[in-house]
Amino acid sequence: MVFKSLQSDIFVPKHLTTWQWLFEDPTYSPIARFPESELGGYHNAVTKEELNWREVKEAATYVSTALVKRYGIKEQDTVALFSQNTIWYPVAMHATTRVGGKVSGASPAYNVEEMTYALQKGEAKFLMTHPNSMDVAIAAAKAAGIPKERIFLLE
Repeated sequence: MVFKSLQSDIFVPKHLTTWQWLFEDPTYSPIARFPESELGGYHNAVTKEELNWREVKEAATYVSTALVKRYGIKEQDTVALFSQNTIWYPVAMHATTRVGGKVSGASPAYNVEEMTYALQKGEAKFLMTHPNSMDVAIAAAKAAGIPKERIFLLE
């Protein structure tokens, strides 16, 4: 049985990138079409941290700019996201897609061998991780040939 949403379908035009559709295009962007007070965002129930969509865009813009200018990320480079749920995960994801990079998600339950395999198979050039996963991330990155300068903390 197919369940249909009570909400209308979201139209995502094929001529725009995800970044353009979500954050920039005045015709299609849900963020551009509604007042900030009507937009949601992300809320961490444990830490009480919050990011609204404007803040997600600002943070992702900052991160993507730093990735290009300071760390040399290029279009089609893969960024591995090795983290539990956090409000910073979508920032990292949108920052990567903004510059034309690929995102490779990895379970925070992975051990060093599993994470090394994921990094190698995904051809990751960068790794973003949560503090809880840092020990595995560092060891796996080393085994996969990712330098420490390309490991970033999602916080």
